[in-house]
Amino acid sequence: LSALSLLVSGTHVLASAPRLRRSAPLAPLAPPAQARIIVNPTAGGGRGASAMRELAATASWLTEHGLVAELCPTTAPGGARILAAEAVRAGMRMVIAAGGDGTINEVVQELAGHTAALGVLPIGTVNVWAREMNIPLSLTEARKVLIEGLHRRIDLGRAGSRYFLMFAGIGIDAEAARRVEHRWLKRVGLKLLDYVALGGFLGLTQRPARVWVRVEGRRRATHAVQIVVGNTRLWGGTFAFTPNAFVDDGWLDVVFVGGHHVIHRVAVILRALLRLPTRGSGVRYERVRTLCLESETPLGVEVDGELHGYLPMTFSIMPNALTVVLPHNAPADLFIRQPITSTS
Repeated sequence: LSALSLLVSGTHVLASAPRLRRSAPLAPLAPPAQARIIVNPTAGGGRGASAMRELAATASWLTEHGLVAELCPTTAPGGARILAAEAVRAGMRMVIAAGGDGTINEVVQELAGHTAALGVLPIGTVNVWAREMNIPLSLTEARKVLIEGLHRRIDLGRAGSRYFLMFAGIGIDAEAARRVEHRWLKRVGLKLLDYVALGGFLGLTQRPARVWVRVEGRRRATHAVQIVVGNTRLWGGTFAFTPNAFVDDGWLDVVFVGGHHVIHRVAVILRALLRLPTRGSGVRYERVRTLCLESETPLGVEVDGELHGYLPMTFSIMPNALTVVLPHNAPADLFIRQPITSTS
């Protein structure tokens, strides 16, 4: 009897025990980001809200096409550089600058010497890099380059401690860049118009400055209204002051514009606008690996369109320093080396 009671009692205990609930299946973990889109919300003359919506859609589109992407807006000056450094440390394979040439330049500071590739979504005012490399100015077309484009390894220039992708300018353009930063037209999205107008005025009125040039241990003096130290060819997206430059040859192309007479300056500008192979009289063109410039009076230095500092300064080339993602129709005559690989 006692055994039977124990059996019944045990059965009751088992029957009355709470049933274990089946746990809900765990949601799959999202794959880690392979690309980071860094956006300057103020780029492009106030397109902030609409640009952010387009970029969020772009990040989703890239993810759907096999490149898991995250969108990271900057919140303060220098923010693009911080976000790019984080992406490099995280081992991401692409860092995408969404903005103008200033945003691209900030990102480049942290990609130099690393394997992470620079992608570009041009939403800036001028977009010189995009125009020179035939990157579409439409986001729906530019995003395709990030999936289907070519990877190329290129050089970077260096002005003092700062890398530049395209060029450094001393003289008229640096002074125009300095003045534009403090004028009201920038705040209403008319920075480019103001810059061109100021550059034209200074081009006609600026006096040549005395500059000392040191190349390979030799020092000489010259007078110049403008000096362009180029890694690429287009200045301002339109003018070819360094028409013989290659972006991957290990050299900087330097142009000294004397311009004692206004007519000579106008001729130089016209020849650069027409992208003729020579710059005309009063111009010296040379190719260097390292260049040191000093001046009697303070002369500003702009790097990829942004004021960087003042002479004296040393300019140098960092060969094979950066991987970039470019369309298949990027100008072939800018390169001497073959692409690394296709992204597709």
